[in-house]
Amino acid sequence: MGKLTDLDKAIFNYKREHRREPEKVIVSIKCFNELMKEPEARQAVRLSHDGSMTIMGIPCEKKPKQTEDYIFE
Repeated sequence: MGKLTDLDKAIFNYKREHRREPEKVIVSIKCFNELMKEPEARQAVRLSHDGSMTIMGIPCEKKPKQTEDYIFE
């Protein structure tokens, strides 16, 4: 199973538990680099002209010293 599939399931579970989409996904640099190896994940990530990034339509931020693959706000 790929990182994008794992992230998709985690977002689905977050929506089911909180009854809303997460406001932001915070991704570790390691997880982000692994995601970018997957062609489907590269299509799911969008970088706008102002430097902001979204993944699967949700604002995303990369954190270098984060121990979890991703967390939601």
